[in-house]
Amino acid sequence: MVIIDCNEWTKNGYLGDLSKRARQEYRLCSERNQDLIYRQADWDTDKVREFMNLWEKQLVRGKPIQWAYPVETVERWYAEGKILLFEAVKRNTVAMHFLKREGNYWEAQPPMWDKANLAYRHLGTWMWYQVILYGIENKIGIINLGGGVDKWREMLHTRDQYANPKYKFRFIPRSIKDNPDLQPNYEIINGNIREIHSNLT
Repeated sequence: MVIIDCNEWTKNGYLGDLSKRARQEYRLCSERNQDLIYRQADWDTDKVREFMNLWEKQLVRGKPIQWAYPVETVERWYAEGKILLFEAVKRNTVAMHFLKREGNYWEAQPPMWDKANLAYRHLGTWMWYQVILYGIENKIGIINLGGGVDKWREMLHTRDQYANPKYKFRFIPRSIKDNPDLQPNYEIINGNIREIHSNLT
């Protein structure tokens, strides 16, 4: 788990607490995508299928990968109110991704875009920042960027051991990364994020 409680941050507070490198990265990808509009999208089965198929055709961490579910399943979740769907638009949609409701938090799914032809935009990074800022501005609660173990403090202490979510820690504020034992002792239990309290007195 790599989590951000969007209810605890403002936009300026979040951006100001990122590492120097992450702030530079945010400015760079914002400049390269200033011609795009990031917005919540209405459901369009054909469009979502197109981007899910595009994502499967490209290498992720050097390997081909497949979705664990078809577009019809995502469509059902959307109808049940469990999906927040987003798109980046110029004249047409150039990227999509979505959040899925899992118990009391939102599970972030990867940005889907044409890496081969749009690599210069750093669209994946930009989309991650945009969905976090959407969450902060709309106070949607906890977003889990995914990967690693289901214990938050342990994840913070051992993040260098996990290749998959390691890069996602660029999106986590310094005050959290630098003080893991001061963070809520969150764990994912039965599909919900719960704070575990010590019985020690």
